[in-house]
Amino acid sequence: PACHKIYFYLRRISLLFKFVFVNCMTLQTSSAIYEKILTGLGFSARGSNLLDTIRAKLTMKGQPMVIVMDEIDQLDSKNQTVLYSLFELPQLKNSRVILFGIANALDLTDRVLPHLQAYGCQPTLLHFAPYSRDEIVSILTDRLSECHAVIHPQAIQFCARKIAACTGDVRKALDICRRAVEVVESSTKTQQVLVPRPEHGYNLGSPKKAPLKVVNMAHISSVLADVFGSSAMGSKDLNATLPLQQKLLLCALVVLLKVRKLRDVPLGKLQEVYMRICQKHQCSTDQSDFQSLSTLLESRGLIAVKKHKNSGCARFASGG
Repeated sequence: PACHKIYFYLRRISLLFKFVFVNCMTLQTSSAIYEKILTGLGFSARGSNLLDTIRAKLTMKGQPMVIVMDEIDQLDSKNQTVLYSLFELPQLKNSRVILFGIANALDLTDRVLPHLQAYGCQPTLLHFAPYSRDEIVSILTDRLSECHAVIHPQAIQFCARKIAACTGDVRKALDICRRAVEVVESSTKTQQVLVPRPEHGYNLGSPKKAPLKVVNMAHISSVLADVFGSSAMGSKDLNATLPLQQKLLLCALVVLLKVRKLRDVPLGKLQEVYMRICQKHQCSTDQSDFQSLSTLLESRGLIAVKKHKNSGCARFASGG
């Protein structure tokens, strides 16, 4: 997991220099950053002017120091004196500190701190691009590698595609998957969806149990709709956002409803027509794909799947 890698990395670099990490979101005031820096580097935070203490400590001979500040856009103050004072620390004579600032805004230094260049304190900017669909899929798959098939691969692809299109924030993708798992677990209270694999040293027991319910595209779609709203799911422009196979399934339903003048379409008949259309367009598909697609389209309100009151267990589809 990423947290283990970060911990290992921080342990290694702590042998080379003193290191302090400050999450600025946790500070009550912007000036509280001075106390955090001093205590994090192992210095006393006593005195009336902590900034002068920091300057004195960082210019003394000794081990190099690294200060990492996350969410630095939270250090807003009058005339931005706190931010300016921090960015000048590496430029002090005999300074032995390297300063890293992390922010969501790409133009923070230009917009909020326009005088840095005049002071000779202009930092080097490193922009991290949003995660791509393939990168998000890789991260999600890696996180789930120690468990049984918790989330259907198509659902992972679907989640990654939507998050990459909206924000590119992998944390959001992980949160979406976590919430989808919780939804499934709450609907099957006797099951535990996240079950470790036997090869990882866990005894799962021998009694036979019902197969674990897997998070599918409908679960992911439902959570995405709750988080982003229906507009973010592309409801305004379905032609641009719907994948090809979903469009083909809708076309098959329209053919049966309009051309054959049917009010309700048996799912078996719909699947038959859909499979023929896929073969004509050379699109690979199987029964599980059809079930996932129909459930997903139903969750978006495009079709309605229901049991017919006069047909026993047969299921019928109609336009949403």
